[in-house]
Amino acid sequence: MSPVRSNAETAESYGIARSYGVNIDTFNAWQSLGKQMGLNGENFGDLFEEYRNKVSDFKKDPTKGAIAENFPLLGFKAGDMYGKSNEDQVSSIFERLLKLDNEQLAAGVRGLHLRR
Repeated sequence: MSPVRSNAETAESYGIARSYGVNIDTFNAWQSLGKQMGLNGENFGDLFEEYRNKVSDFKKDPTKGAIAENFPLLGFKAGDMYGKSNEDQVSSIFERLLKLDNEQLAAGVRGLHLRR
């Protein structure tokens, strides 16, 4: 690969990472993980962006929506996410999903939480 092409791809990755509000290391991790699952970093970025939309909905009405319905299933209580960045919040959610014993429940919660 030519240095010019490599620099252009790096600049593009930085721009995409910035658009999702994460650093380049996080975006590159998404890229790496995504390749293992037939996805890419932008697919993970879309999930992250959808989470931010759910947070916005929750702030408007904390009694309705995917967060209000699913956070208790994951063992989160009021204030658990206070002060955490969106990136840290998403990381906490995935950590809890991975710890659920019931894979069907985990898939269901993940689907409800991150669906469009």
